[in-house]
Amino acid sequence: MNALILKKEIDKTTSLINPLLVRLISQHLSQYKDLKSKINYNLKDIGLRIRPFLLRMGYEIEGENFRAILPIPSAIELMQISTLIIDDILDESATRNGRDSACKKWGTKNAILIGEILKSLSTSIFIQSVQENKNLKNILEVLELFENTYGHICIGQYLDLKYEQKNIIKESEYLDMIRNTTALFIQSPITIGALLAGISRNLVNSLSSYGLSLGYAYQIRDDVIDLIGEEKFTGKPFAGDIKRKKKRLPIVHAFLNAPNPIKERLHTIYRKNKISDRDAQEIVTLLYESGSIKYSIRKVKQFSEEAKASLKQIKNQRIKNLLFDLADIVSTFEN
Repeated sequence: MNALILKKEIDKTTSLINPLLVRLISQHLSQYKDLKSKINYNLKDIGLRIRPFLLRMGYEIEGENFRAILPIPSAIELMQISTLIIDDILDESATRNGRDSACKKWGTKNAILIGEILKSLSTSIFIQSVQENKNLKNILEVLELFENTYGHICIGQYLDLKYEQKNIIKESEYLDMIRNTTALFIQSPITIGALLAGISRNLVNSLSSYGLSLGYAYQIRDDVIDLIGEEKFTGKPFAGDIKRKKKRLPIVHAFLNAPNPIKERLHTIYRKNKISDRDAQEIVTLLYESGSIKYSIRKVKQFSEEAKASLKQIKNQRIKNLLFDLADIVSTFEN
């Protein structure tokens, strides 16, 4: 695994996307300075541009030049930022990556409108870009995939809220939820890049399978990091999902498989109106004791290996190595 080379390539993608995002916002909202400044504040909340990087991998796999389609991954990033703003509203989150969330900083009503404006801009920029570039393939399929992705994210967020009201859900229900909220939004960019490049359908399917498996691993890893990561590295409060009674894989597994005394204690805590910091710490201890954290880590590694196995047909060794390395990094738990 060569993490330094991978980071360099992701940083290269990020350096291309970040200034373009600022320019696009400025062009489309030039007469609304206050709104533009609020949106620029939210542009900083993503960090590494994983989705544009994945789109680049799909597009460049047979030699196309990623620079020719930069507005397309930029539009996907605007959609991502929109979903994060809405997610913070739904979760009543005061912070994101160590800073005030949009809803904390400007209120729920403003945050809703900012999220909706970003989604509208992302669609407008995406459609305009694919229409103007005459060399792109499968445009109608790509447009449908782009819009359907946002719809699935909304379905996943609905399920996320619904499951907060239930102590026990099936693992299959959990996987369906994260497939909609996270996995499809990792899968779609690499699939879009491959479709626009016009590569063979077999290769598109291979990359799409990679993206879906990587997306599962990515979200489950985030579930675990929420419990074992340090706030200074994660940028979010310790066990924040637990405190909001979110159904993440470690807790899903424990409610289904832990020894009865642990299950009973979990039920007692979850019947409380509010889970305190002390309660959350006890829950994490119980998740260690039940083996549910270890189980979740194994699932991350399983999905990461499935992602790599999807790349057997890929002949571009540089891109194959980068995608392998990304799957390996997602399956690690070092700060």
